[in-house]
Amino acid sequence: NLLPGHDAVGDSTDGYPTPNFQEDGHGTCCAGIIGAIKDNSIGIAGVAPSCKLIPVRSFYYTNNGGNILPFSTAAIFADAIGWAWNDAEADLMSQSWGLPQNLIVLLPGGVQPVEDAMLQAYQNGRGGKGCAMFFSSGNEGGSAGPIWPGKLDIAIAVNATSMCDERKNENDCSNESWGGDYGPGLDFSAPGVRVPTTDMRGNKGFSTTSDYYMLFNGTSAACPNAAGVGALVLSLRGDLSAEDLRNVIAQTADKVGGYAYDSTYSNGTWSHELGFGRVNAYSAVQFATIYSSIGNVNTNIEWNMYPNPAHNIVTIQTAATAGQVKVYNMAGQQVLATQLVGSHTRLDVSLLQSGVYMVELATNEGKAVRKLSLAK
Repeated sequence: NLLPGHDAVGDSTDGYPTPNFQEDGHGTCCAGIIGAIKDNSIGIAGVAPSCKLIPVRSFYYTNNGGNILPFSTAAIFADAIGWAWNDAEADLMSQSWGLPQNLIVLLPGGVQPVEDAMLQAYQNGRGGKGCAMFFSSGNEGGSAGPIWPGKLDIAIAVNATSMCDERKNENDCSNESWGGDYGPGLDFSAPGVRVPTTDMRGNKGFSTTSDYYMLFNGTSAACPNAAGVGALVLSLRGDLSAEDLRNVIAQTADKVGGYAYDSTYSNGTWSHELGFGRVNAYSAVQFATIYSSIGNVNTNIEWNMYPNPAHNIVTIQTAATAGQVKVYNMAGQQVLATQLVGSHTRLDVSLLQSGVYMVELATNEGKAVRKLSLAK
């Protein structure tokens, strides 16, 4: 699944790491989560096992008094991002790196060249549809939001969940003393604890006895898990923009962890801990089959839908005086439709089975879509 790559660092010719330290296997682990080939009786299968990978090296490791630390410059990051969207014409990027606020000032060259390169990718990638850029939210456990550059509006920030479907934190069921960064700017979350994946060959990388590593951790693992879902969606709907892709994954994410998803946005309810929730590959791909491009969707339509999860009756609250509500199952089939009746329209879903549905509101202002869970 590997296509020709690029080394923005400059000490290799093909985008692959130069194996000086165990940690140089980091990119190989991230890549395997996305695109390891399936059904070949070898190792593991990636989230998007038929999608192609373009390896781009954007940082390297140094020995700092016995501490093996990642290092890069603004010029290296900018070159890596620019080459990926412009030269390689990548559809999306999975970038498991970033800097907390107190270290941003130490980046040689400053943040501007990187942010400029990201903006070019967001605006001009994929013929103007935009190259979606997934970033890890960081592993410091802070609640002030993802680290840079994942916190930027044009980036997609991904936090980590544990094997118990909760925000990875120092007190979760994993018994591992680290936590993912969360809070304002977080988009959604994905598994990031003890994720099996590919490793560098032979005795290089994290495992000295295998070409696979069974304990890959961090938001570095969560980011490619979410990006793999993005790759699945784009392989089905290559017409979607970068914002379309963000919306599809956000709207189909599962509201796990028992958190208060009490902030309402155009693409669903949001929690401080997991953003729009933990990604769901199946739901995202199913929803993509019926998703209307954001060019035809007015994300500023003000409406609410409650209760959610629901049992028998759902109320649609909106200021619109005319319009239609349609309900689709995750196979893209319309299962219910009704006209808006005043500011509070009651939707009888008692005949529908338990499961996940998509509710489309169409008014003279445009369309908007949200996920509805039915628990009978």
